[in-house]
Amino acid sequence: TGNVVVSGRRRFFYIYDAAAGKLDHIPRIVGREEKSLEYCKPSPDGRTLAFGGNDGFIILYDARSKQWIADLKLNGSVR
Repeated sequence: TGNVVVSGRRRFFYIYDAAAGKLDHIPRIVGREEKSLEYCKPSPDGRTLAFGGNDGFIILYDARSKQWIADLKLNGSVR
């Protein structure tokens, strides 16, 4: 899709649109209180981002609408 996600040990992240040269600052994921969005994996089509969240949650985020989709809960930590 030409987008790059820049995340780290912060509550926010960036989505860089390389084709347009535009950087979007995403201040936080509304609906979640995360301390860090360090771990991120995109879906193969680039539409969905999966972040490793607090307390064993995986957070699904729509990269196009910039909205939280859902959480998945695991019995353990996410890495």
